[in-house]
Amino acid sequence: MIETIRSWINRMIFFGLKYSSMITILFLSIFSTITEIFGIGIFIPIYQYMESGSDIASLKESSELWHYIDYIFNFFTVQTTIGALLIIAFILFSLRSFFNYFKGIYLTKLKHLIVKNIRIRLFSKYMKTGTCFQDKIPIGDLSNVINTESMSATLGIIAPLNLVVVTLVATTYFLVLVTISFEMTMVSIIIAFLTIIVAKYWIILSAKSGREVTNSNKVINEFLLRKIGSPRLVRLSNTLNLEEYRFDKLAHKQMNNNIHAFALQLKTEVLVEPLIISFGLLIVYLSLTVLILKIESIALFLIILVRLVPVLKEILMQWQSIQRYLGSIEIVEDRLLSMEKNSEKDTGIKNFYKLKNRVEFLNVTYFYPNSSTPALFDVSLKIPVNKLIAIVGPSGGGKSTLVDLMPKLRRPSSGKILFDDINIELFKNTGIRSAIAYVPQKSQIFNGTISDHIKYGYPNATEIEMKRAAKLAGADDFIRNLSKAYDTNIGEDGGHLSGGQKQRLDIARALIRKASILILDEPTSNLDVDSERGLIDSLSRIIHDTNTTIIVISHNLKTVVKSDIIFVLNNGKIEQTGTHLELLSKELWYSKAWRKATY
Repeated sequence: MIETIRSWINRMIFFGLKYSSMITILFLSIFSTITEIFGIGIFIPIYQYMESGSDIASLKESSELWHYIDYIFNFFTVQTTIGALLIIAFILFSLRSFFNYFKGIYLTKLKHLIVKNIRIRLFSKYMKTGTCFQDKIPIGDLSNVINTESMSATLGIIAPLNLVVVTLVATTYFLVLVTISFEMTMVSIIIAFLTIIVAKYWIILSAKSGREVTNSNKVINEFLLRKIGSPRLVRLSNTLNLEEYRFDKLAHKQMNNNIHAFALQLKTEVLVEPLIISFGLLIVYLSLTVLILKIESIALFLIILVRLVPVLKEILMQWQSIQRYLGSIEIVEDRLLSMEKNSEKDTGIKNFYKLKNRVEFLNVTYFYPNSSTPALFDVSLKIPVNKLIAIVGPSGGGKSTLVDLMPKLRRPSSGKILFDDINIELFKNTGIRSAIAYVPQKSQIFNGTISDHIKYGYPNATEIEMKRAAKLAGADDFIRNLSKAYDTNIGEDGGHLSGGQKQRLDIARALIRKASILILDEPTSNLDVDSERGLIDSLSRIIHDTNTTIIVISHNLKTVVKSDIIFVLNNGKIEQTGTHLELLSKELWYSKAWRKATY
């Protein structure tokens, strides 16, 4: 039992619930309970006062309690009247409501604060994990954990604290019942115990049901992210009916899991009240016929019983909530711990500012996790500064892997990468990455203005710097023709722009950082012939006007004809190195691919 309590306290701390918050909630609950108990208890002297006809002397003779009441009234020089007693009852109940209000506000704020912090932790830790770990995590799964499971996990984490609070309240009520009748209290405890035993089965089932709800949420989120992101593919593949059928099955399963979880909770809730009321009425009957208790004691017992019913129900509900949300707690815990374990390591001690001479690969080999075949094998090459470099080769040849090694997104399994003759591992990650600008194959445009997008990653850029980057990228002309020029809102994913325009905006975003190295991944894959030629001209202009080393990864050999050096990467090895004309002189992959491209 002690180990279980310690385990849950550690869980609460792990999820961001501080000791100070726990103590605050407990104190507010204690004050609320004390005022409620005294508020209910004062009805005994009120009833006695009314029954005695306001005879304080006879009340003091018959009850020790009235000695204390009379002493307190005399101490404050207040006359003992029914009005004064009723005012005290009103004050006590008002204080109880006051404490409950602040407890409710505090719990609500605390819940949303924990949810916010968990979401921030999940996002931040994911962004700091290594690339290999990110390769394994489905985006739909991560999105579900951040958006849905974080809230459920928080409810589950707060539930034990709520359970402690309501148990404290119930214990206080039982202590009051002891002062009325020990026998009635023992019977009441047995009733509560039997009720819990009956409900235990459904509560245990809630843990399994909660995990099923968590899993169905995960599956449906993954499905939605995949399919909503590719509506054209679905329609043009004529699979709309099939995808609707699949989604209907997933949604139906999710609905059934949620209904089942709710039904288990409802069964517990519906069971408690009739059981306690039935047994309570039996106790009242026994009190009148067997124990021969006074009517005011029985009345107070009934009041407490009425108050105790929702408290016992709440105990079971909180216990069931712990089980129901256990799946969410486990999956959030697992994600946070696995992200912590797979966080990206930074062994660097030096700052890197600018490439002065070259980047060099020395016998670099790279294996993906759980793969026995290297993606790169014994690769050696030199990339001189301020040159247009092309990396070409067939799909799966290792081009993207090689480029990922330069900004330390991946680490070589063996061999070294040198920046100006210094091992890249000696440089801090942030320093290396600030010196490298990247333009992905598919333009990643965020909702906002053109100005916002170009300045992404360099928000303090001046208007002059922004427009210069746009001109270098060949984007300034089309931007000026838009309705609001640089203040034009381009919509989510740049839906209002053509492929070539989005590509140029992405290049402008990369150029504004004035990084030493600019990497373009398949820059012409989504461009028409005119846009492709414009891009090639832009690259030449960038090389001429800036001190930038440009590395182009491409399948399209027409894009790389003017490159200063072309590296042919085939099956993870450097097959050829040279200019376009030099590579054509040998009957290898490049010359064969060139003939096919120009046929």
